[in-house]
Amino acid sequence: MSGLLIGILGSRVISGVLAHSFGWRFIYYIALLIMALLYVLLQRKLPAISPNYNGTYFNLLQSVFSYYRKEPGLRITALYDGLAFAGLSAFWTSLAFLLESNFNYSSDVAGAFGLFGIAGALAAAVVGKLNDRMSKNKIITYAGLGFLVSWIIFYFSGYSILGLILGVILVDLAVQALHITNQNIIFANNPEARNRVNTIYMVGFFIGGALGTSLAAIAWKYFNWKGVSLLGFSLSVVIMLVHLLNQKKITRNEV
Repeated sequence: MSGLLIGILGSRVISGVLAHSFGWRFIYYIALLIMALLYVLLQRKLPAISPNYNGTYFNLLQSVFSYYRKEPGLRITALYDGLAFAGLSAFWTSLAFLLESNFNYSSDVAGAFGLFGIAGALAAAVVGKLNDRMSKNKIITYAGLGFLVSWIIFYFSGYSILGLILGVILVDLAVQALHITNQNIIFANNPEARNRVNTIYMVGFFIGGALGTSLAAIAWKYFNWKGVSLLGFSLSVVIMLVHLLNQKKITRNEV
């Protein structure tokens, strides 16, 4: 997960610099080249893995929906992370607008903020170890508090680069902690169907991201940065409320 988030955040840095120098279309040419190289690497390096599911593909898809219906912990963790990714997407969608309007900075500076987010992404290994020693409900609670604090910092940092840097480190750390813990929960609860439960979980994750991006654009249009900050704070409050009401449902072996 550290590799995944470092890739996401690092791409923001690279794309910000290249878009500033060569225009936004140039980024898509680079992405095309990277995808072509990735295709070749995957074809040559991925090991052959035989599936252990013996039913039809249609039955396999049906079983995905059955896991969604019968697993309250899966539904709740997907909701947690969807809301968290909505908040994170709201921040990154609006950051370029904020830096341009309040600081007169361009896309390269906005992309450079990804470097600070990488600090939070590097916490994956630490969070993974904490999941072996600490109650997962406690980790989720701390992550939720991290979201709340980060959005309070963002609210008062409309003209503070230092505040924005502190907030982005904290919000990425909170997303990482929540994401790792939630995946730990759903995989432990369903070891026989990890791909299927991860499908449900990640669909919720990216629906949240798309929703956060859309809502952030609306919030910025009518209320600028403070509106975006209140949106992120509200999403964090919902995470905390849902968690406080459902702690006993998310894991089978702890409360």
